[in-house]
Amino acid sequence: MTLKTSSRKINPALNMFGFTIRKNIGLIVLITIATLLICPGFIISNLENIKTADSEILSVDNPCILTVIGCGTVVVFNLINFLFLYSKRSSDVFLSVPLTRTELLVSRCLAGFVFSLIPIVLSYISLGIVVNLVSTSTAVTSIAICFAYTVMCMLVCSSFSMIFVVCAGSAFDLVVSFAGINIGLIVVSVILSTIFEECIYGYSTDVLSIMKIVSPFVLVGSGFCDYFNNSFDLLFFIKSGILVIIFTLLSVILFNKRKAERGGDAYAYRFIYVICSLIISFCGAFFLGSLFSGDFTVKFWIFALIGAVLVAVAYSAVTHRTFKNFKGAVMIGVCATVVMAIIFIISQNGGLGYASRIPQKQDIKNASVHFFATDTIEYNDPSKVLSLHKSLINNKDKSDKDDTDKRYIDIIYRLKNGKKFEREYTVDYSKYGKELMTLYNSDEHWKPLKSKFKDSHSLTVSITINNNDSWINSYLTADEFNEFLDLYIEESKNTNIVELIMRTENGCNIVYYWGDGKDNFYNGSLIFGNSFKNTKAYLDSLDLNERTSEPERIDYVD
Repeated sequence: MTLKTSSRKINPALNMFGFTIRKNIGLIVLITIATLLICPGFIISNLENIKTADSEILSVDNPCILTVIGCGTVVVFNLINFLFLYSKRSSDVFLSVPLTRTELLVSRCLAGFVFSLIPIVLSYISLGIVVNLVSTSTAVTSIAICFAYTVMCMLVCSSFSMIFVVCAGSAFDLVVSFAGINIGLIVVSVILSTIFEECIYGYSTDVLSIMKIVSPFVLVGSGFCDYFNNSFDLLFFIKSGILVIIFTLLSVILFNKRKAERGGDAYAYRFIYVICSLIISFCGAFFLGSLFSGDFTVKFWIFALIGAVLVAVAYSAVTHRTFKNFKGAVMIGVCATVVMAIIFIISQNGGLGYASRIPQKQDIKNASVHFFATDTIEYNDPSKVLSLHKSLINNKDKSDKDDTDKRYIDIIYRLKNGKKFEREYTVDYSKYGKELMTLYNSDEHWKPLKSKFKDSHSLTVSITINNNDSWINSYLTADEFNEFLDLYIEESKNTNIVELIMRTENGCNIVYYWGDGKDNFYNGSLIFGNSFKNTKAYLDSLDLNERTSEPERIDYVD
C-alpha cells in the first residue's frame, strides 16, 4: 500500500526523479544525437544553398520538426516510465515506496518531460547559433518564441497522454485506446463537418475549426502553425495552460483511485473503453452507410447500424481477447448509430438555431459578401448585407435539391468583439435578384475597383473577351478602360441578376488584368448580356482584333 502522506515530501520525490533520469540516460543520449542530426545538422550540411536560397526553412520547417519530435518523445517516455502499472508485481513494488501516489506520478512524469526537453533545448540553441552565423532574416527572438510554443505543445501532449496511461491495463491496450481515440476524434470531426454541410442551411465552419474543439493535439498543432501565418497569440498559451491543468488534475485523480490489482484487466477504468468503442463505431457507421448510399436515406441508416455493430464487436474482441462482451458491444454500436441519427435530426432542423441566426446590426463592425462574378464587397454599413441575409433565411426552400441553377453566396460579418460570423449559401440567384443587384450596383463594389486602377498608374489593361465562344486577346488603354467601366456600371443598373450572371444567347464576358510595375497585380471579370448595348458598341468600335500585342511601355508612372 502507498502512504497517504510522506514524512519527507521533497527528498523522496527528488530521489524518484533522479532514479528515473539515471535509468534512461542512454536513451536520452541517443534521442539527442538523432535530433541534433536532423536540426541543425541538415542546415549545416546545406549551408551554402541556404545562404543563397529562401531561408524560410530556418523559421518554419525546423521548429515544426522539433515540436513533432518533442511531443512524440514525451508521450513515449510517459509510457516507459509507467510501464510498471501493467504488471502486478512491478506496480506493487513502485506503489510501496515512501511516496504518495501524487508525488510518484508527478516525479516520474516530470522526469519524462525533462528527458524530452533536453534534445529540444540543445537543438533550439544550435538552431539559434546557426541562424546568427548565416545572418538570415530569422531573428533569435523568433526562435525563442518558437521554443515557447514547442514547450507548451509538449506540456499539453504529456498531460493528455497521462490520462490514457493511468487508465490502460496493458501497454497494448494503451496504444489501441490512445491511437483509437485521437485518430478517431479527427475522423469524427470530418464526419460531423460532412453532416453539417449536407444538412445545415448556410453552414460555413471549416473542418479544422471542429478538430480544434475535439482534439487537443490538433489544437496545439494548429496554434503553433498559426504563429507563422499571423503573430504571437497569447490566447493560445492561456487555452493550452488551462488544458494542462485540467488534464494533470484528472490524471492525478484517476491515478489515486486506480486499483493496483486491476493491472491485468484491459482497462483500469471502463469508461475509456466505452469512449473508444463509441468513437470508432461512429466512424464505422458513417463509412459503411456512405459506401452503400450517397445520401442519408433509409439504406444509409440500415448499413450504418450494421457498420457500427461490426466495428464495436471487432474492437471488443481485440480488447478483451474474446467475444464474451458481445452483447455490450452490440449495444455500443446501436448507441453510436443513435447518436449519429440525433446529430442528423438536429442538423436537419436548423442545428439548434445555427441556420436562422443573424447578428444584430449594432454588434457588427463591417460586413462582406462574395457572390459569382464579383470580388468580395465590404460594407461599413451592414444594412444591405443584412437585408440579403434575412431574405436568404426567410425564403429558403428545403425541398429544392436541384443544384443545376444554383450558385454560391458567402457572407462574413466582423463583429465589434473581434469575432467573425460566417455563412455560405448555394441558391438560385433569380430568387434574390433585387438584393443581389443592390449589392452589385453599390458604390462599395465599384469604387474600390476604380480606385485600385487609378492608384496603380497602369497605362494599359490586358483583356480577354469571350463573345459567343469567339475568343479575343487584346488590351485597352487606361482611358479606354475607364470609359468601358463607366458604361458597364451605368447599364448594369437597368439589368437583372439572371442576365448579368447567366450567359444569354448573345452574351459575352471580359477578363481584365493589369499590373502596377511593383509586382502587384489585379484581375477580374465582367459578364453582360443583351441589355449592355452601349458597352458592346464601345468595345466593337475599338477594333480590338487589330491589337495583337500591347505596345512597349512603362507599366508604372510615378
